[in-house]
Amino acid sequence: RQMALQMQEKLTQSVDTLTKQGIYLFNGTCFAEASYSLVTTSVEAYLGGARTMEFNERVYRSRSRVHYFFLGMGAVASSAA
Repeated sequence: RQMALQMQEKLTQSVDTLTKQGIYLFNGTCFAEASYSLVTTSVEAYLGGARTMEFNERVYRSRSRVHYFFLGMGAVASSAA
């Protein structure tokens, strides 16, 4: 009986730890996506013009890849939580 209680306590603790890690991963994913969006939008809005044309073109060309990258990160983080 004592051994079953110890195993239950360990399992509860490990599920709690995994849940916290999933939440931290989800928060990190949201932060990374928000930072990416903020930087790319700010460069285009505040530094626009010919100086940033190459940067803006790179961002535009990689838009769908970045979208699916963050979508995948969010899915993994959500399932971990």
